[in-house]
This record gives sequence, C-alpha cells and structure tokens, in this order.
Amino acid sequence: MYQETLERIVATIVDELGIDEKEINENSRISSDLDVNSLELLNVVMAIEEDFGITFDENKLRKIKTVGDIANYVEEIKS
Repeated sequence: MYQETLERIVATIVDELGIDEKEINENSRISSDLDVNSLELLNVVMAIEEDFGITFDENKLRKIKTVGDIANYVEEIKS
C-alpha cells in the first residue's frame, strides 16, 4: 500500500509542479531538493487531499519535510 501511495504522490507532484519524476524519491526533501515553495506545496497538498479523499492537519503538515513523510502521513490518515 505504501508504495502505491508514494507513486500516486510522486505523480501528483509531477502533474502539479512539472518536476521530472526521476528527481523525486521518498527521501527527496520538499523545499531543498525539489525547490518547492509554500504556495506550490499547498497546491500539491490540495491535489493529494482531493485524490485520496482526505484532509491534512495543519500542525502535522508543518512537520512534513520529505516526499516519504507525505506518503507516511497519507497512509496514517487512510487507515
């Protein structure tokens, strides 16, 4: 399940931000490795929320640093 969630999140990042899929992995840091600003991250989060039918908690969102963190959080919410 985690791998499928990660793949969907990577696809969302590619679609929303136009970042090459080869540059994204679960250890990619959102701000420093992918150079994603807060507005771009918000767009990605909204797309992920829509895709998975979930809502991110703002406090937990502030703690997310990597693409893997997003996947772990989505898995946590879904279960």
